[in-house]
Amino acid sequence: MASLSPERRAKIAARTAALIAQEKSSSELRRARALTQTKQALPKRLASARSVFPSSKAAPI
Repeated sequence: MASLSPERRAKIAARTAALIAQEKSSSELRRARALTQTKQALPKRLASARSVFPSSKAAPI
């Protein structure tokens, strides 16, 4: 870090702070909703699976 310019160090520090705040927000949300990371991600996974495998009416044989 010492070899980086002051501007670059400031940019890295700002991004680090943003990531920490984001993780803290996610953690607080999971705690408030009593969710684990896996349970919170499940609706997103289901939505993406539905977009790949949309339900359709079966074609008559």
